[in-house]
Amino acid sequence: MSWVRTENGGMSDTSQQMSWQSILDWQVEMFFYSCYLYYVLDNPKLDDAGFDRIVEILENHFNELPERITHTVGPGQIKANAHLFAHDLTEKEKENALLWKNNEL
Repeated sequence: MSWVRTENGGMSDTSQQMSWQSILDWQVEMFFYSCYLYYVLDNPKLDDAGFDRIVEILENHFNELPERITHTVGPGQIKANAHLFAHDLTEKEKENALLWKNNEL
């Protein structure tokens, strides 16, 4: 996986040209997918360092995150409470998590 620094100081695992909002949305998706793969399926895609990078981006941009996260945890609490999000995926998101795991998404 190749990580690139974004214009807002975050990291993205894509080299495609994307808006900041698209990058942040993708980081949120990867966070949810990672929680599901790790806590539910016990089959993670990312190593701890990769997951920590995503969490760092989310923490640094907490006020820009969807209510789905901000109504569940407070600033600085995402990593410690990642397990809370593992069962909060729709069926489509679960399917996408598996596609992402298998490099098909």
